[in-house]
Formats: sequence, structure tokens, C-alpha cells
Amino acid sequence: MGTAANLRDIRILAKATIDAIQITYENNGKIAWTPRYGGNGGDSNDVTFEEGEFLTYICGYYGPFRDMPNMIRSHTFVTSTNRTYGPYGEQQGTTFSNLHSTGSR
Repeated sequence: MGTAANLRDIRILAKATIDAIQITYENNGKIAWTPRYGGNGGDSNDVTFEEGEFLTYICGYYGPFRDMPNMIRSHTFVTSTNRTYGPYGEQQGTTFSNLHSTGSR
């Protein structure tokens, strides 16, 4: 994405786990999608960011699912405007979080 990229959308496919994630960003006036990271299962959830809005906090759960020892089970996003998106997936397992006190564009 590069240092000049602005987050536009996050698409999350989730049900019992986070199956896939894909991001739309703007870089030097051009809109682009990242590749889809993951599979094709789960329900599609789109998070659209307002102009100037950016992520400040990400949290969720990870743990075993079926025959896989570690899967991301849930994601929740909080933005610079204090909007919360999620949780997506099931809140089961071990928690994780990442806080950016000044935010990140």
C-alpha cells in the first residue's frame, strides 16, 4: 500500500472464524483493492471509512477451530472517530489487541 495510502474499506468474510479479509485503499488519488487474503467462506461484511477516518484500535480472538490449531476467530475495529465495527466472527479463544495512541493512516 505504501506510506501515502488512505484506508477506504475493509471487507471481512466471517462466520465461526475470520475466513478472509480484503482492503480498499487510495494511493495518490487512485483506488485499489488488495488481494483477498484467505478463503471464500463466511458472510461478507463491509466496513466503509469516512474521509480522514483511520484505525486506532484492533482487537479480537484467536484459537483452535476444527483441525486447525490457530485461527483468527473474531475481529473488532475502532476508528479515530470512535466508531466501532464488529465484532465479526465468534468471540472464542484467546484475546489480542493492538492500540495506536495517535492513530495510523
